[in-house]
Amino acid sequence: MNKKAEQFQKYIKEQNITGFQTAEPENHEMHPVYFHSNFNIAGSMVPFELLFDDTPFVVLRILVAPRALHDDNELSLNHLANHLNNRYKPYKFVLNDAGDLMLQASILTSDDNGRLGDLVRFLIECALRDLTAEYKTIMQTVWGSDTRGTDAQPEEKANGK
Repeated sequence: MNKKAEQFQKYIKEQNITGFQTAEPENHEMHPVYFHSNFNIAGSMVPFELLFDDTPFVVLRILVAPRALHDDNELSLNHLANHLNNRYKPYKFVLNDAGDLMLQASILTSDDNGRLGDLVRFLIECALRDLTAEYKTIMQTVWGSDTRGTDAQPEEKANGK
């Protein structure tokens, strides 16, 4: 495990923070360690990961909406992502090659950063707060302008239930 990942592992243990699973791919030159967990936002489990590696960055990635991009929502989804990117400075909303809507952020760190755990926790808390505030609007954009809220599952909305 790389030094930053060890620092974060120690931090979450000291703070009694649970709910993380770790993955450490073998034989990778950057020595990545992933901490996986999820948020419960409006009744949906929203997965996220933290990436600690040999670069001077820690990366937060949140899978806001899997398979969000559709032929009929591309323009509105791109418009929403641009709006959110202008509104929230610490992170960016992006569409990956699979059409997933992601929230991504990076923290610049140093090897002797004794505040790493606090910085990562602060970023996660900010992302959760902001994502919770925007989640209904995001889901309405992903699944259309249906105003029934986000309780119906995508399959139900697609079938008109």
